[in-house]
Amino acid sequence: MTLAELRTLAIKILKKKTMKSYIAQIELFQDDFNLLLNWLKTIGFL
Repeated sequence: MTLAELRTLAIKILKKKTMKSYIAQIELFQDDFNLLLNWLKTIGFL
């Protein structure tokens, strides 16, 4: 899976979750790829 595909997947997942700021969360994931992986593990996706 490419980085772009993972980003798209994260955006789709975030749209289903209720968070205050989707854009801020996505920016965090773009800045720190390990944060994205850890978050996906936390929600049971990986």
